[in-house]
Amino acid sequence: MAIDEALMTYADPVVGGRKTFPFIVAAVVGVGIGAYATLANSGIYLMEKYNVSPVDGSVIASVFVGSTNLAPVVGGVISDTCLSCFAVISVACAACFLGMLLFTLTAIFPSLRPPSCTYSPCQGPTTWQFAILFMALALMTVGLGGTRFTGAAMGAAQFGDENDRDTFFSWYLVAMYISSIIGIVGIVYIQANLGWVLGFGVCAVIAAVGFVIFLLGNRYYRHPKPQENPLVDIFRQILSRAGKRKAASESSERLLCCSKVDDGAVEPQTTIECPRSQEEATTREVKQEDELTILLRLVPLITTGIILSFYLGLQMSASFLQALVMDLHLTPRLTIPIGSISIFLILSATLSIPLLNYLLYPLHRFLTGQHPTPLARIGFGFLITTFAMVYGALTERKRLHDLQTDAQPISVLWLVPCFMLVGFGEALHFPGQLAFFYQEFPESFKGSGMAVSALQSGVGSYATSAGIGMIRRFLDGWMADNANESRLDKVYWLMAGVGAVNFGCFVACARLYMRKKGGKS
Repeated sequence: MAIDEALMTYADPVVGGRKTFPFIVAAVVGVGIGAYATLANSGIYLMEKYNVSPVDGSVIASVFVGSTNLAPVVGGVISDTCLSCFAVISVACAACFLGMLLFTLTAIFPSLRPPSCTYSPCQGPTTWQFAILFMALALMTVGLGGTRFTGAAMGAAQFGDENDRDTFFSWYLVAMYISSIIGIVGIVYIQANLGWVLGFGVCAVIAAVGFVIFLLGNRYYRHPKPQENPLVDIFRQILSRAGKRKAASESSERLLCCSKVDDGAVEPQTTIECPRSQEEATTREVKQEDELTILLRLVPLITTGIILSFYLGLQMSASFLQALVMDLHLTPRLTIPIGSISIFLILSATLSIPLLNYLLYPLHRFLTGQHPTPLARIGFGFLITTFAMVYGALTERKRLHDLQTDAQPISVLWLVPCFMLVGFGEALHFPGQLAFFYQEFPESFKGSGMAVSALQSGVGSYATSAGIGMIRRFLDGWMADNANESRLDKVYWLMAGVGAVNFGCFVACARLYMRKKGGKS
């Protein structure tokens, strides 16, 4: 796949520019292949090797997904304040390799997991067996956390032109999706048909190769120095607001004293540091207050993204339960592993991004005279995702109806349109969120702004785990271990309702945000 010509220009012929793209992407893809395969197939591995129930496996997988989405926020802060992006990515690649190596060991040695079980009740894993498993998951989380968006930040720093960076972001997302496809299709197929040992071992080798390639590109990278953490200034501003009157009084007295010193009315004191003007004295405070105000105005929009991630995670859990009781044959001889059903979502998003960028967006610009704004793209993505939940409810109702009249399960391909709609919606709202937050966040928070999408997904995944627990506790029979004994159609209708309300809230918040900003809705 050729990279756009925009990636080929950069002011410095020695460092930065398009030559760094394959080295940075190698690290991200090397980590992503194993991590995404583990994310997709962790529920099956827990069921087969650790005797965990399907619902409990979905909950653990949701917590894992949440951790991998929150980890990039920590990675972004560390790369901006303590270590460089290069150091963070290097540590993350090493952690991913160790995590995949540990997963391989759990598959090789029976003592690291509970005994195999055919009939219930089955013996669950011991505390130390769970500890080793969670250690492997934690290392994988560090791997994704240190590469997923830190790699994007490091790659963006290699280009001096904004258009070049935008092009880099598009191809970077495509590379992430491709690594997901390879992991979810290729690695999951190996794990399902050739064994877990080979599947995890291949992931470890790929992670190691990606790490080596990333290190080989070190001489070509630009290495921006970490700066002072802007969060510290924001916390200071929050604290100062609590005692704003006192701070204002002290500031006025200080300026008055300095004025008298300048006029010779009082003797100068060595403890007084007089600013040149009141404007200079208050510039830093005003800048901090403006940044805090911007961040606070963004909170409602960020919250709608968290709610979106919540019901998308619930949809993935429901689809997993459905696939367990559906016909997995694509052809008479070819079946799709349960862990690979989300590949249709990834394929849809991967194909939709170039379709939108090179066909639909230019068509919109031709008809309206303007490019669709990031907020508009996010809103349309939310709406299409809501329609996907409606389709999911209708599909599950048909499945339950056919189950009563025919003992044969329906094909898993009935889930594909729902995944395709969700993928198309993601191709709209995910790049839209990256562009919007990068555009709207204060200058000192650009790196953190790129990690907001990860924060939304992470909190949403934890909310998904809590939501599953509440549904099982208060809505009896809606989400049982066996989908044939559940009412997943009602779960889908619930998600559709939440999605519709969330879309309305997003539109209201977006209009209010643009009105306060002074722009067009």
